[in-house]
Amino acid sequence: MARIPTRLNGGAAGSRAFMNMLYPQMPSGPAMSTLTARPAAGGQPVTRGTPPMALSQQAQLPAYGLRAAAMRGPQTAMGATPPKKPMSLMERLSPEFGTPASAGLGAAAATGLQLSGYSPTPISTAQGLGAMMQSGMKAFQAAKAAETAEKRAALQDRIAMAKLGKESALMEKLRLAGIDPSSPEGQEFIRNMLTKPATAINLGDKKESEFNKESVKYAFKFIGEADKNINQVRDFEPRLEQIMKLLSVKNEDGSPKIDTGRLNNITFPFRQIMADAGLLSDEDAANLSSEELVRQSIAFIIPRMRVAGSGSTSDREMVMFANAAPNFNNSTEGNRKIAAGMAMIIKHQKERRNLMDDYMSDKSLGDGTLNGFNRWADEKQGDIFPTYDTRELMTDAYESGKVKVGDLIFNGKDFIVINKKHLGL
Repeated sequence: MARIPTRLNGGAAGSRAFMNMLYPQMPSGPAMSTLTARPAAGGQPVTRGTPPMALSQQAQLPAYGLRAAAMRGPQTAMGATPPKKPMSLMERLSPEFGTPASAGLGAAAATGLQLSGYSPTPISTAQGLGAMMQSGMKAFQAAKAAETAEKRAALQDRIAMAKLGKESALMEKLRLAGIDPSSPEGQEFIRNMLTKPATAINLGDKKESEFNKESVKYAFKFIGEADKNINQVRDFEPRLEQIMKLLSVKNEDGSPKIDTGRLNNITFPFRQIMADAGLLSDEDAANLSSEELVRQSIAFIIPRMRVAGSGSTSDREMVMFANAAPNFNNSTEGNRKIAAGMAMIIKHQKERRNLMDDYMSDKSLGDGTLNGFNRWADEKQGDIFPTYDTRELMTDAYESGKVKVGDLIFNGKDFIVINKKHLGL
């Protein structure tokens, strides 16, 4: 094979040969512009100065060197453009950047880097993986929530833009009816619709019917709640009666059969020990047994003071219930007033529940509803703790059945528990 001359080893001749290879020359001979071709049959001769394009098509010479490279287009240094490299396993497993999965993976990796540093306390592999999973899930959930919020906002924007471009209901109905709103006839039709007074529709009967229906539903729901509250207090109503009666009993010397107070509360366990040892008299032992019954009744009442359906009761609330109920830290007369007051509240609730039935069954009042019941019941019942500041008023209330012995009333100066002495009996 003949060696290709180069600039370095061929001198001037080699340089010319190298340039001829890069830029091949047309075949030597007369200039194309000076040739006169023989005319074809019936044609005109090609004279001097005719452009080369007008010549008959000649065979194309192969392209060499830089011309061939320009015709082939851009290529790599190694030749033809190689095919795209397939994705690796890690590339396929790695989530796209900016996604929630990418955020979770980044947070897990960051936590792993933090835990890989020096630590005075050894960290197991399971602890490290758990911390990485926890931080990764936290970041994933936060990014997912942000992505969801962004999608919702974009959806709301699209809905709002769609509504802005939506035709009004009136215009849509006019077009469906074949009326052009922009025409003079259509505009006249719209003016007549807007200026014509609206037809009044009487819905009084229908509204009244719906109102009565809802009122009846509310009445039965209200009665159900009242029954629930009464059933709750009905359990300890007999206990209150026990407490009031036992605290009202007197000994032969006029002293209370059961004496309450802080000192008596402190000595109670010691008196129980003396009773077990047979060191108490028969009268003191009987009084102690009555005191134990009162204590048991108080313990029964306190946890049942919780409102039904209010959930669990805390220790603080139990202390408040104990302070609101009779207890042995109070005086005997104070416990009698507390028990009587609780009994009066229960009595008021029961009376009000009975009045609900009367009001609903009376067609001139509720007619199956409780509309206006509270105002009517307040006038009917009066105050929970009535005021009678003279013996005459107290006696009249007792004889008419408004009050009875053991009720708590206000005499104008103090709350008292009515007894026979107050009534002059």
